[in-house]
Amino acid sequence: MSPTERFNPNLVDLKVTADDQGGPPPPVDETADEGAVSDSTWETLAEDLQESELIELLMLIGHYMMLTTVLGSLRLQLEPRAEALARRVPGGPAA
Repeated sequence: MSPTERFNPNLVDLKVTADDQGGPPPPVDETADEGAVSDSTWETLAEDLQESELIELLMLIGHYMMLTTVLGSLRLQLEPRAEALARRVPGGPAA
């Protein structure tokens, strides 16, 4: 996304959101579990997203994975509000 572009909330649709059971979106799960998004998920996402948006999505996933790794390794205590949210996320971090 260029500095002159604005976030477009319409880009985040059902193909990128959580599954029916409230779990993480497929590209997040696959990146965390396998280290990459599967070809089938990539093809599904590419139906609605431009190449630059696909790259941005992967960068966002990678950024959050890096951040959670650093924060978890530093054993930083979550703020009460974040702790309450973490408890509601299936398979999410232990509070």
